[in-house]
Amino acid sequence: MIFSKEHIWLEVKDDVAEVGLSQFKKNKMGKVVYVDMPEEEDSISKGDVLFSVEFAKSQGEFESPITGTVLECNEDILDDPDILNEDCEGNYILKIKLDNPEEVNELLSAEEYSEFCKC
Repeated sequence: MIFSKEHIWLEVKDDVAEVGLSQFKKNKMGKVVYVDMPEEEDSISKGDVLFSVEFAKSQGEFESPITGTVLECNEDILDDPDILNEDCEGNYILKIKLDNPEEVNELLSAEEYSEFCKC
């Protein structure tokens, strides 16, 4: 698992990334009550809003650390956002086909992300 400084985790297999919200960010923001996702087959560019999350006391938009096409949205999360409250890093929000797999080299390892979160 690798992470962005925008608190998104990625699990990459070949040219497909499962993408979700980091447990660190979820813990800081509180209970997830709603997730807004792009549509399947939408093109996403690095820096675009990838998804937005409404928390019990605030909301946040999360920028994409990668460029690609949305292959799948986790419909279960739309129906029951508590899934993320139970296990944020065990449940992906989106699957994305990477257009530029080299972009993942710019992301942080779990250890680097942990250090980043201490700042």
